[in-house]
Amino acid sequence: MPEEMFPVVEKDRIKITTSYDGASPEEIEQQVSIPIEDALDNMQDIDFYYSHSKEGFRL
Repeated sequence: MPEEMFPVVEKDRIKITTSYDGASPEEIEQQVSIPIEDALDNMQDIDFYYSHSKEGFRL
């Protein structure tokens, strides 16, 4: 049976979690969330995303 290194997998959702110890929600928004959202905006087939930032953590 052939094996693929990176098989094509279609998912209808993903979750990205990051942490930034000691950062305020505003710092996380500017330095982490917005750059990730900008990258997602440039990807095809992304229909919807949202982000939520709290002290030292981003979802």
